[in-house]
Amino acid sequence: IPPEEAQMIEAAHFTVEEANLRTRVSVELYTALLGGEIRVPTLEGTLALAVPPDTQNGRTFRLRGQGMPTAANSESRGDLLVDVVVELPVPLSEEERRLFARLRQIAPPLGRRS
Repeated sequence: IPPEEAQMIEAAHFTVEEANLRTRVSVELYTALLGGEIRVPTLEGTLALAVPPDTQNGRTFRLRGQGMPTAANSESRGDLLVDVVVELPVPLSEEERRLFARLRQIAPPLGRRS
């Protein structure tokens, strides 16, 4: 990759890992827990990504063919690696605080979850 192109890519919040690109995307806590759809920036615009229920903070999704063109074949592209950053809903409203307190009471301890 020419240095000026690499600088443009990094300025767009992508890091380059050979032909692959990596980015971080914020995901609301509720979407991470219950599943849903988020928008992910790509070099060509944005794509929808289906986030499955129970997605953990730090999980990486691979969007095949959304990275940089490979040196060996300009028709072939690397992948876009999307790192999930779960955002907590702060500040909590009084209703949210009450509901989270109730969840804490009924949730099993971490070691006992199935």
